[in-house]
Amino acid sequence: MVRSRWSATVGPRSAGAEPGPACYSKGGTAATVTDAKLITGVINPHNFLGGEIALDIDLARQAYQPIAERLGVSIEEAANGIIRLADHHMINALKLISVRRGYDPRDFVLIASGGGGPMHAAALARELLFKQVVIPPYPGHFSAWSMLMIKPRVDLLRTSVHNTRAVDAATIQAVYAELQAEALARFADAPVEQLIWQRSADMRYYGQEHTVKVPLPAGASCDIAEIERTFHAAHRRAYTFELPDAAIEFVTFHLTAWRNTRQPALRSLHGADQHGTPTVRGQRAVNFDVLGTHMVPIYERDRLPAGFQAAGPLIIEEMASTTLVYPDQYLTVDSFANMIIRSQEASS
Repeated sequence: MVRSRWSATVGPRSAGAEPGPACYSKGGTAATVTDAKLITGVINPHNFLGGEIALDIDLARQAYQPIAERLGVSIEEAANGIIRLADHHMINALKLISVRRGYDPRDFVLIASGGGGPMHAAALARELLFKQVVIPPYPGHFSAWSMLMIKPRVDLLRTSVHNTRAVDAATIQAVYAELQAEALARFADAPVEQLIWQRSADMRYYGQEHTVKVPLPAGASCDIAEIERTFHAAHRRAYTFELPDAAIEFVTFHLTAWRNTRQPALRSLHGADQHGTPTVRGQRAVNFDVLGTHMVPIYERDRLPAGFQAAGPLIIEEMASTTLVYPDQYLTVDSFANMIIRSQEASS
């Protein structure tokens, strides 16, 4: 472990593609997370981007040498320290949208995307105790796939402050009627039956500055008392308390409209060509920091069939990403080629 009074940060600046990490051999000299993952054995220097880029581990080690000397540790310990810092930043970001909003990560699933996400996701899940990690097919292209799956959408907002004790349902319905007319104009070429509607409102206790977003029923019903109960519950989730006798205000009304369009179909692996059997391509030593160094079997993702199961440690390589499974975790592949990572205790 890295122990020193000297502090370090990871990010927010990136080495980018030019010059990129030191191991790209394009002139970069700064120590990056990619270099650290190469030093610790997670990234295959001969199969990065399907072998299109040959990585130089000696250059990665040179980039980490000054850090190791400054801290009085080995290059491997310095690399693990950087990985730990990067994971710590991601853990804090996940806590902001879960624990600090009243949600327990143990009740949720972590979905990892991007080229680097699957290398870190298992570590984040171990720390925050997510039920499981899902690595979708082609995670490096997940953003492009998501764009194909998204329905055309319009978001409209109208600020109009009303005390719930003074406003009536007709006034609220009138606000949404105006917003809906504007949304229909935006979707002039779409049949009304293709549109999906969602209402919500930013609400607060009288005298507060901050608001809480509260879902409202779509359609003709507008029960003010029920909306107040929903607000109290939402405020309690977000801020751990509620004020049952305080006045409540509507602040901003939201209307979201989606156009229900055709989307790409998800293909099941059952009965599909599996491109062979899941054979181990090889092994390499991977440094798992406090869990030690292990000889880890390497699998090719395209050859993993539905129903494949294996206990960690494992590495699964594909064209644009590498998935790391820790020694105390378990991997399965579902019928849609999603890789599922759970703790071995939860899988037993």
